Amino acid sequence: MLYGKDYDKIDYIGEKERKKYLAPISVINLKKTPGGGTAHNSEIDKFAKTDKEFIKKQLEIYHPDIIICGGTGDIFIQDILDLNTSDWTYVSDYFSYLIYKNKIIVRTYHPGSRKSKTDFFEKVALPIKELWRNQ
Repeated sequence: MLYGKDYDKIDYIGEKERKKYLAPISVINLKKTPGGGTAHNSEIDKFAKTDKEFIKKQLEIYHPDIIICGGTGDIFIQDILDLNTSDWTYVSDYFSYLIYKNKIIVRTYHPGSRKSKTDFFEKVALPIKELWRNQ
């Protein structure tokens, strides 16, 4: 998406290219502690509220154009941005979005979900690319 590559070309890139493509991407976890294979929304919600100012500072430092919420979109917009879940524009069960301060915020499934790479590309990456193009 960032470099105009199609899915079939990205699927087979080597380590050097992968590092290049991933360099401008950052990951922020709302739950700031390790442990457990899964985290429940109530637990993530508690951490997000406790660490709200820290998370907002991270966003200020990274200054992203696109924020992808993997399974925590509602918690993120409610607890961190003070928005309502009704602000999402629903596209599909895989993808909802909103525009906030010229940033695209996406609600989708967690990357650890058992979904295919093709599903992610077609149902998440392509709609983000289209939003980015039209913004």
